[in-house]
Amino acid sequence: SQIDNDLAYLHANYATDSAFDHSNGGLPTLIMMGSRKYPQSVLDAFSTRWRSSFYLVGDENWDTRNSAKAADFDADQYYWSSQNPTANAASFADVEKLATEVRATPNPDGSPKKFFAPLTPGYNKVIGGGTSCVPRLGGQTMRDIYAGNSGANPDGWTVISWNEIDEGTYIVPLERYGTQSVDTLN
Repeated sequence: SQIDNDLAYLHANYATDSAFDHSNGGLPTLIMMGSRKYPQSVLDAFSTRWRSSFYLVGDENWDTRNSAKAADFDADQYYWSSQNPTANAASFADVEKLATEVRATPNPDGSPKKFFAPLTPGYNKVIGGGTSCVPRLGGQTMRDIYAGNSGANPDGWTVISWNEIDEGTYIVPLERYGTQSVDTLN
């Protein structure tokens, strides 16, 4: 009920706002982050209630993806903030595999599901007390991830992220990197 209340408010007040992507059938695009963590019953109810109002994008990966959960979404994306093209060149094949699996599961209307590939400038969990770091390398990490994940022929990209400072994935211009990540995207 909390999700329904929040989405009812969002739809009533902002569904036509230009801040939303409306390129998928005119509906505002809504990514349900962490969808893989919800029980099937919640996803079924969510999809039944909101699929006619939003273009629903799930958040799955190759380890958690299943056809029942996939049926509740129009598209899929993977929030992979720590993808490391230098230490894990096989990551690109993993993204391609996920894209293939996503597209093999049609939507209820018969249209193919879309796949949105992850794109990140780097990752630095050290800022938040962790130990993992994927250096930005002056924008090279983002360029390498873009080039590698392009092999999945994505229908779009999910940039991770605008302001996730704790993970060090932010692209918002701040003092440390300035406009480097925004400039790399251009």
